[in-house]
Amino acid sequence: MNTTSTAAETYNYTVPPRISPKSRLVAALLAWLLGPFGGARFYVGKTGSGIALLLISFTFVGLFITIPWALIDLVVILAGGFKDGEGLAITRWESKQ
Repeated sequence: MNTTSTAAETYNYTVPPRISPKSRLVAALLAWLLGPFGGARFYVGKTGSGIALLLISFTFVGLFITIPWALIDLVVILAGGFKDGEGLAITRWESKQ
């Protein structure tokens, strides 16, 4: 018979999820206004894909790629499924100060 227990079993607690300090409202506005140029991605710390969007959008043909990409980002942000560069969920409508 095993009588040892872990701390989680003893105290019956769960660790709260880590949430990004970034604002979902700001990210959504940047995705709407500067989405094809990577505005929202630069804001949340995803600089690699932000640079990719910026470089691709310099050509007319590239806008056919970046505009749908920005619209998808906007929908994901509004739905609450977007994550920042550290992998934290952006769920707050106001920024954490």
